[in-house]
Amino acid sequence: MAALTVSLAGCSQSSGGTAKPGDYSTPGTAASQSSSPTGGNSSTPSTSSSGGSISALKPCDLITPAEASAAGLGIGAGDNSADPHGCMWTASGQYSAGVTLRDSQGLKDIVADQGKLSTVPVGKHDGRRLEGNAGAGSCMVSIGVSSSSRADVLVITEDTAQACQTADKFAKLVEPKLP
Repeated sequence: MAALTVSLAGCSQSSGGTAKPGDYSTPGTAASQSSSPTGGNSSTPSTSSSGGSISALKPCDLITPAEASAAGLGIGAGDNSADPHGCMWTASGQYSAGVTLRDSQGLKDIVADQGKLSTVPVGKHDGRRLEGNAGAGSCMVSIGVSSSSRADVLVITEDTAQACQTADKFAKLVEPKLP
């Protein structure tokens, strides 16, 4: 479980290359100024047109214990002590999950150095799924809020397919609460 926590608490790259401990991003999820693995122009529906900001949202409030239990996720309260823009939940012996709000990185900024990136709708928002971004057993679903903001849902477990199923469930809980 310690390895999972370290993976969730990885580092993100910024334009200066400074590591930020406690950010729930993993390799393949940091912003990139120079490339766009999604090709820039997508034929999928536009990201939510509400144009709202996610900076005022609290990541741990995006999934209540009751919602998680009803969705079969079986987790307790979230913890954001390591990062005010992220929240982590752990289902002991099953998986670790994190939600990170990125108010200056959109879907186009996902870096898919490893893993398989695909386009997936998440409710009324555009989304991307990055399978295996932190190695086998990891899956991230990113929900586009605007062209320059997104919410990332990362799940790490022993099996990538299971991680993606769980990430999809988390994303469906988070998405309606986004602008």
